[in-house]
Amino acid sequence: MLTLLASGIASFSIFTMYYNLGMVRLLGLPHVILWTPLAIHLFTLSRKAEIPQITVWTLRIVYAIAITSMIFDYWDVICYILGDRASLI
Repeated sequence: MLTLLASGIASFSIFTMYYNLGMVRLLGLPHVILWTPLAIHLFTLSRKAEIPQITVWTLRIVYAIAITSMIFDYWDVICYILGDRASLI
């Protein structure tokens, strides 16, 4: 449920930023802000011994996808901060 909520907020934020700024690298910022704490939460949750193994694997898959996505988002936000503000299209 928390993952869906973070996705909804990120989608709304990205749409609003795209409407106002265009296709720029800063669009990764909502993912960085919302998914970093979520990834930490998923990692700590998957380390608990009392949850079923299938749930642990599901959490780890979601965690891996989130980390992969955040690598690209962190890179884009850093590039934007360093001055790369050109449109990506």
